[in-house]
Amino acid sequence: MNYTLLSGGVRKESTNNKLAQSAYGYLSKLSSLKVDLFDDLTTGIPFVSESVEPLPKTLIPARESLIHSDKVIVFSPILNGGYAPSLKNALDWLSLSFDNFEYNELFKGKKIAIMSSVLGQGGNSQDARDMLGHQLEKYGFICYKESFLLKDAEESIPHLDDESSQVYKELGNFLQKFIIF
Repeated sequence: MNYTLLSGGVRKESTNNKLAQSAYGYLSKLSSLKVDLFDDLTTGIPFVSESVEPLPKTLIPARESLIHSDKVIVFSPILNGGYAPSLKNALDWLSLSFDNFEYNELFKGKKIAIMSSVLGQGGNSQDARDMLGHQLEKYGFICYKESFLLKDAEESIPHLDDESSQVYKELGNFLQKFIIF
């Protein structure tokens, strides 16, 4: 089973990228899975436009991974009650037709989960998750209805390396449920 992890974190010390790296580490330990992580979806990626432009070179490996992936996990910061525009921009680029793939065909029928980290308690995180889930369904993904929210991320992230910590157990529980989805 092949997994593609796409993180929309934009800050240098992005807690969403760190969460993605922890999920990557957890999933990579499972011998039955091949996991690819892409945690820079902004560098060298212009806003998608209607003009015919080639896919930005930095997204080519992500597209290759998505061609072969069975499942996808997206990691998105929550910004003003919504999800990261950089993530949507990268997904828009990846949704474009190429070779023998039609528009959105790369995504259609693939199962996807949403994971996010927030610095506080994530009061508006459900709205952001709902908006992102709606967009992912428009792309053709099949959304896992449960999402993962890492609250107080700056304090919680260091505990993701400790297999005995509650946050590590919650991460593992979520990922195990997504695996069987």
